[in-house]
Amino acid sequence: MEQNIAICLELMKQKKSLDEIQLMMGLSDPSFNDLLREVRARFNIIRKIYSDGSIYYRALKNPKEVPKNEIRINLRGNKFHIVFLADPHIGSKYERIDLLEKIYYEYGAKHNVHVFVNGGDMVEGIYPSNKKKLLESTGAKQVDKVVRVYPHLPGAYTLVTYGNHDENTEGIDTASYISDRRYDIISLGYNSSIINIADDSIGVVHKVSMGRVYNMVEQAMIFKAHGHKSRNIQNRIFYVPASSEEHLGNYEYEPLPGFIDTVLTIEKGKIKRADLTQFAFADGKIRLANEQSIRVDEEREKKLILSKKKENVNI
Repeated sequence: MEQNIAICLELMKQKKSLDEIQLMMGLSDPSFNDLLREVRARFNIIRKIYSDGSIYYRALKNPKEVPKNEIRINLRGNKFHIVFLADPHIGSKYERIDLLEKIYYEYGAKHNVHVFVNGGDMVEGIYPSNKKKLLESTGAKQVDKVVRVYPHLPGAYTLVTYGNHDENTEGIDTASYISDRRYDIISLGYNSSIINIADDSIGVVHKVSMGRVYNMVEQAMIFKAHGHKSRNIQNRIFYVPASSEEHLGNYEYEPLPGFIDTVLTIEKGKIKRADLTQFAFADGKIRLANEQSIRVDEEREKKLILSKKKENVNI
């Protein structure tokens, strides 16, 4: 272990990405994650992530404190490609690990996706009312299953804003437990988070009452989980469909599992346009459900005009 730690630190100094370090050291995913956990325990580590899926670690004496619910993605070019998914509820009989694998290994690999954003409820959690629908009977078994089976696409990482079910795992800090054992699954804390992109940002919220969705006035777009069904509210708040068959609410039609592919165009540091493509799973296959292109800059200008009108009325 000591020799591996020394080699890892030296490669970090040479500005090698974690994928490059793992490949050069010839370590399996579990062994490499164990090594990184030991490195993080011994040294102050600052992490930099990029839009091409690369992750870099640097060992610093006194790293700048970064809010747990906030992260910056460094862009390579003026396009940023993300896939949003949510609510896999791993540990429930409604989990669909096969669909998660299709999102990553089939769609993600084919379309060169490097960044995935998961809106939370990674696990089912333990509630008095859900005992009958559990595949994994304890919180420990559920979080361990995530570590074992959640997809890892080489050259990609997943940002997770954990949800209310993730907070009910019998005393386990689900976010810390998973990120300590999977370097590619990066925690953005619980319930709400902010992803900074150039001079702009987007928000990710799980449950409205638990997050800051209505206080996210500066964020260009907000992606919302928990509802298990896709919706678009005023071209700003986008509800992400579930990636499981766990359903909430009384819907006229049962919502299908799915995900949202998003390409952001950045100009002069701001998000100018968002091209969103929603996909649904039907008969286990990925099907196109909806496409839309949004001029984020124009929507922002509309809101600014409305805001000024309200200020004038108040005066």
